[in-house]
Order: sequence, then structure tokens, then C-alpha cells
Amino acid sequence: MLDRGFGYLFAQAEPKTMLSLPDHFLGDVVSAFCFGLLAILLVVLGFKVFDWLTPRCNFQDEINKGNMSAGLIIGAVILGICYVIAQVLSGIVQVR
Repeated sequence: MLDRGFGYLFAQAEPKTMLSLPDHFLGDVVSAFCFGLLAILLVVLGFKVFDWLTPRCNFQDEINKGNMSAGLIIGAVILGICYVIAQVLSGIVQVR
């Protein structure tokens, strides 16, 4: 008797379901943490190798003097290292 085309107003709400995580979620979180840590270590190692390969340029002193070009070079080197590491690690993750 109440249903005169407005049945949707009196529809029963569906019970809410609990959110469940996939079984491999914890393994993926641990894997992401390990790959992130590995990437950070490789960036630091890559910068140390760059610093070792350029013994005549003391970038820390140049940056402390206010030399903006030295800061831009360091930034570009770090971004380049990060790009290479990201490509390598993404290839490793896709193979997995």
C-alpha cells in the first residue's frame, strides 16, 4: 500500500562489510620497505662514487660559499642516480 513508485525511499540498507586485506599484503609492505631502503643506500653509494670520481671539485665548500651552480650539479647528479636506480628496481619488481 505504501509502495506507489517510491519504494526506493523505504529500501533496506545493506549491512556494511568489513574490509579485508589480501593475504600477500604484509609481504608487499615488507618488500616495499626493503626496496626503498635499498634505493636509499644505492643513492648514497652512487653519490659517494661521484664524489670520489671528482677529487678536484670540493662541492661542499662551493655550496657553503654560495655557489648555486655547484648545488644544481649535485641536484642533477642525485636525480640522475635516482632515475637509474628506479629503472633497475622496477625491472626487478616486474620480474618477481
